[in-house]
Amino acid sequence: MVTTRTRKTAATANEQASQDSQSSPTRGRTRMADSEDDNSISQHPKRIKKTSPSAKDQSDKDEQEQLPMQVDKTERTTSSRKATSQSVVRRQPMRTCRVKKDVVMTTSRTRVQRKKKEEDNDPLIGHPKPALSMELWNLILVELAHFPPSQLIELALSSKAMFTMVMALPVWQNIVDQNIQRIGQVPKRGKTMTPYLHVFKHRARICEQCYDYTAANGSKAALPVFVIEEGRRIQMCLPCRQSYFQKHPEPTPATHDDEEDDDDQQQQRRRQRRRVVTKLHGQSMFRLSSYDMDSIPYGEAENPHYRYAAPMRLYEMETLRNHARHVHGGDVGIEAAVARSRMISETIQRNKEVRRRELAEARRQRREAVDNRLESEHLDRRTAVSEVLQYISHGRTLGFLSNPITTLDELVELIRTREERRAALVQRLENENVQVNPIRDVFVRYVSQGTPALDIAVERYIRQYGRNMPSQQGQQQTL
Repeated sequence: MVTTRTRKTAATANEQASQDSQSSPTRGRTRMADSEDDNSISQHPKRIKKTSPSAKDQSDKDEQEQLPMQVDKTERTTSSRKATSQSVVRRQPMRTCRVKKDVVMTTSRTRVQRKKKEEDNDPLIGHPKPALSMELWNLILVELAHFPPSQLIELALSSKAMFTMVMALPVWQNIVDQNIQRIGQVPKRGKTMTPYLHVFKHRARICEQCYDYTAANGSKAALPVFVIEEGRRIQMCLPCRQSYFQKHPEPTPATHDDEEDDDDQQQQRRRQRRRVVTKLHGQSMFRLSSYDMDSIPYGEAENPHYRYAAPMRLYEMETLRNHARHVHGGDVGIEAAVARSRMISETIQRNKEVRRRELAEARRQRREAVDNRLESEHLDRRTAVSEVLQYISHGRTLGFLSNPITTLDELVELIRTREERRAALVQRLENENVQVNPIRDVFVRYVSQGTPALDIAVERYIRQYGRNMPSQQGQQQTL
């Protein structure tokens, strides 16, 4: 019995040992896996910190700390008896991607802006590019062929390709730079403007010889002159015309007698009258100043109209014309000066006529307003005749008044005050049985100025002119 129990106990112990030996490898592996998982969980944030990009400054660190965090939940089974779950915190590297994207976008935007600016400054944008360079075209057309801006503009109208080439020539920018103080820079805002279009806008006032910006009219403007060497007309300023006509003088116009049947003496006198002119006549003909006339040689003669007046100055027509040509730059300059003077005088006369009509209309309106107002107020202008006329003519009063009248209400108030003074003075004089004469000094002074006082004015009037006599009383009653 003992032996049998011993055997059963030994067998049970062996089975228990075999079960323990079979289960021990599984438990060991599970524990090792759990330990490895714990190590991986604890070391994973460290690896992320090591592999994450290094922060350059404190602001980047703060922004990195504020990034969204992604939480990954993983369930790990440690054994069949107990299951545990661990959470792993991982940072998304979104800031790095955004920074790179922003850098790429900024670079592309800057490149696009630079390209757009270059296109805006390029006058050939939207037009076909010429085969030759602009420097070569400028050498051919401007420096060698001496094409003036007017002919370049005509050349640009021939075709689109020529327009593109002419518009891109450097000569337009040179003209703008030379006259930058007068015509200003090329506008940058609004409609696209190029140097060519800017010069085209002011082409009528630009000298084609020296590219100077001239006056709008008169002898100092850019006027067309036929150039013999080039065989065409070119707009020239006054200095360029003076230098050109100094080398190529203009011919003197020939004189012709209408009456060729007259004797030689009459023709000689007629030529003499044409050949000599007075100072005023010469100034009006050639638009010369007194300083210019003093620098021209002249002769003197007795004044036929006023015997005791100063002698007249007589100028030879040929000398006067040559000097005027030099001053105004040829006959074309003289014609421009005469036309400008005529235009100025006509403008002055026209402005005077317009001003005269406006003043006449204003006087008529003021006269009607005064008459209507006095009629409505039942007043008479007899006490303020001069003031009413001054107001109608000038719109205000002149004279001894301390406060000039500028409105109709003030004028009506003045007339009403004087009428009251006149009525009071006439009543007192009639009560004193004194003849009333409104042209007496005392009467006029009191009515117009209110001085002296009424009693003093009556006393002075009686003392100076006396009371009415019986004959005067009868005459006054008859009247």
